[in-house]
Amino acid sequence: METNGRKYAAVPGKIPGTLLNLGGIEFVMPPLNLDQVRQFEHVLPTLGKKESLAENLQEALPVLHAALSRNYPDLTPEDLGPLLDLGNFPEACAAIVESSGYVQATPGESRPPAP
Repeated sequence: METNGRKYAAVPGKIPGTLLNLGGIEFVMPPLNLDQVRQFEHVLPTLGKKESLAENLQEALPVLHAALSRNYPDLTPEDLGPLLDLGNFPEACAAIVESSGYVQATPGESRPPAP
């Protein structure tokens, strides 16, 4: 099977992940691929944890869009923005962080020392 000009490429709509209801539509939030992790690795540990809501949204929207675009390649950031709300935004951020291999610490919990 050839997708996007490559012999082996992810198949949109077939990548497993976390089921999320965004604006009444069920989406499967897959993990970020390795290229996306490299692109957003500076953002992932603090995703959704900034002081202001505006900062959180500005930082998170490109990451959430990148992950969702793996299963929904026609979804644009302009489509995604109105689907996010104060009820599903924290869940969407947690889903992308956890599905991409990061463990969210509870407030006040220190991180383990580096090996």
